[in-house]
Amino acid sequence: MNLIKKIFILIFMVSSFPPFSAIADNKTLSDSDPKNFVVGLFFDENGDTYNPLVGYGSVLRYTLSDPNLSIQYTHHDDVENIPIAPLMQRAAVYWSRVTAPHFTVRERREGESANFILQTMLPVMLDSSNAGLYLGNLDAYTVFPHSREYEEDVTDYGITSAGIFFRPSIPITDDVFTNWEDAMGRGRSFREYAEHNTYALILHEMGHALGLAHPDEIVNGPSFVTDIHPRIYRTNSYDVYWLPDSHETPIMLQHLTDFLLTLRQRLGQDLTLDNIAVSEQEINVILSQLSFDCRPHRENFDISSRSLSLTKSKYCNHSTVYPLAKRIVPIITALSH
Repeated sequence: MNLIKKIFILIFMVSSFPPFSAIADNKTLSDSDPKNFVVGLFFDENGDTYNPLVGYGSVLRYTLSDPNLSIQYTHHDDVENIPIAPLMQRAAVYWSRVTAPHFTVRERREGESANFILQTMLPVMLDSSNAGLYLGNLDAYTVFPHSREYEEDVTDYGITSAGIFFRPSIPITDDVFTNWEDAMGRGRSFREYAEHNTYALILHEMGHALGLAHPDEIVNGPSFVTDIHPRIYRTNSYDVYWLPDSHETPIMLQHLTDFLLTLRQRLGQDLTLDNIAVSEQEINVILSQLSFDCRPHRENFDISSRSLSLTKSKYCNHSTVYPLAKRIVPIITALSH
């Protein structure tokens, strides 16, 4: 096979390899699914594992661009506007409790400046004429400071702060509604289902704000259907923590219904605002960063193996994963024939 033909095959396989083009159906995770056992963190702009203390200091001070900010859910004739403020307040209390005493999430107080803003997606994000920047098919988009993508988002979208950008209206299909019934119990009102979904969404997005990535992209490779812009997967690798003794459901699963259905199955009871929670392994990985138990990633690769023994926790046992590398294997195999 001559070089031109090989280059053609390379281009074709890069553009059509399944992890980028296939969309997984929502499903309950089996106990042996590797997505249960990995937790990924993004890197910061300096190439170190992302640490919220670097991004926000010891306090993430959030505010809402509009105190009446809400998401509108629609299903046939049902229409409900779910306010963000009370659910974000609940999520802030939750995240502050699990990250104490190192980190606090709370609403901005009078006289303080916010370092995290919750708002509706900007017009440029909802402009479908620009496919490269369009985010209108996502439920939410999170931008966190001192990350590699922050400055790109400043240029592309004109953002002025880190924060969560919510899709203003979310149509609910019959399949999703059935998943809600299965996860939260039948007989609830559409508003209750939408409220519980929004709370889980906020907990998930706050996980991104603290540096957590989707386990799906680590295990399966990246997908364009996600609440993180596809560009990230072309520029970012992950610090990955492999925790084979984990038995909880990661809230950072790419599809929120996967999380809800799996959590319901493992808890053995209908989901409520009280039992929707972040997994212990995800919390402990963040705590390992906040407590400085682990040396910065870049330093771990530069210092001697003797120094590596200074790490104090199994949550410091991480390795780098480059999602695009998964796509090179079949390409190299094809070119070798």
